[in-house]
Amino acid sequence: MALISRQQDVTLLQTRLEPDVNGFLISASAGGGRIATCPLIVLHQLSQPGMYIVQNKVFDIERSMLMFHTLKLGDPVLTSKKHAGAEPLSFSPSFFVESMDLARQALPNFRTPLDQPYPRTRKLAVFTHVHNEDIYLKIFVDHYRKLTDPENIFIIDHESSWRSPYLIDAGGAQVIRIPRGAFDDRQIVRYCAWFQRFLLMEYEFVIHVDCDELLLHRHGTEALVALLEATPEPAVFQCKHMIEVIQDIDHEAALDPVIPVSMQRNWGYDSGIGKPVLASAPATWMAGFHHSLDDHCLRREEDLWLIHLHAASYEESVRKNQHMIHRVAAMKFLDGAPDERYLPDPDKVARDYRANLQKNATPMPEWMKGMF
Repeated sequence: MALISRQQDVTLLQTRLEPDVNGFLISASAGGGRIATCPLIVLHQLSQPGMYIVQNKVFDIERSMLMFHTLKLGDPVLTSKKHAGAEPLSFSPSFFVESMDLARQALPNFRTPLDQPYPRTRKLAVFTHVHNEDIYLKIFVDHYRKLTDPENIFIIDHESSWRSPYLIDAGGAQVIRIPRGAFDDRQIVRYCAWFQRFLLMEYEFVIHVDCDELLLHRHGTEALVALLEATPEPAVFQCKHMIEVIQDIDHEAALDPVIPVSMQRNWGYDSGIGKPVLASAPATWMAGFHHSLDDHCLRREEDLWLIHLHAASYEESVRKNQHMIHRVAAMKFLDGAPDERYLPDPDKVARDYRANLQKNATPMPEWMKGMF
């Protein structure tokens, strides 16, 4: 079994695309004795010799070798009709560095022998990315400090225009403030993927969620810790359930961040979205973080539940929408129309809450009471 490493180049096939004379399909040859090629990325040659630009609308180049990173790579068979006109390419492994789990590679450094992986010094980190958040920040930190020390919780503040007191005093969590440009889901995914890889150099596991998402194990915090202890191999865990908590605005009071949410809210529903939120290997998220491309190490856990508080506070929804109007021009669908979900209309928010409750809500499972 051969892994991509600093000592081994990767042999690929370059096949000219038709009718575009400057287009090339890059494939990897893998398998013991027989060729199994899969298209990876499309490159377009630039005017400068040997220079290429990625032409791929779905995946980033960092994902291209992910499915092959544990396969034995063989030399291409150029005599096959299937590969007629193909020529071998040799890439430096640094070309694929972001698809490598560097923490598990034996790399030359001053701290470990060459035949041992880099030792991770801590068990679990949690991080989220936020913009103009408020009470969910406190709920987020209070929940995840049950799993790890606050210093292992990271809040990436995407240049909030309003600094919440829970951001100024984050309960011991580390706040990382970065500048904000135009809203771009793909850019956020890319940044969070890099940050997760950075954390995985020192932490065995990393949780990435929105700050209104709380990860639960059906059997409690100790069971979640035991799951981590029993998982030595690289894995990306996908929650089997995602509960959308809904406030009954006609009968439930405003959300108090000091009191457990499950003691204040009685309604929710399972959206069926199983987000991959816990990982000990680099995750490959799609925009929105609802899906990942990690079939080689993806584990769907029946006992992992994700609690989504997006609709748990009417007051918080109205407040966030009022801040959103200042950048609503950047929040557009592909056709250029404004995203009406974020228009600052309290009456519309109230109507949406009531309609959501009437259409979807079921009683909160009894076992969840007091767990978040």
